[in-house]
Amino acid sequence: MKTDVYKEYAETKQLIKGLEARLKELNPLILQEVLQADKKTVENEYGRFYSQTKKSWSYSETVDELKEELEMRKVKEQENGTAEVEEVETLYFKTNE
Repeated sequence: MKTDVYKEYAETKQLIKGLEARLKELNPLILQEVLQADKKTVENEYGRFYSQTKKSWSYSETVDELKEELEMRKVKEQENGTAEVEEVETLYFKTNE
């Protein structure tokens, strides 16, 4: 395989990293304008920008204990072979920095 593919992959990952960082900077600026708009929506030649309220739940101690018990049961099933495993090859990449 040509090393050009590896180089292109590494450069593309770096480009994406930079673009994602820039989006994080732009997001609060746009969100502030959207929230000040009458309908919490800003439409322009680039598209429609809008906000939505996202809910985050905090559960009781009882539910947290049940979650912990569930995780322990999952581990037991993994160990005793009841749980079925699916293995998928995945590509990872780290820069040489």
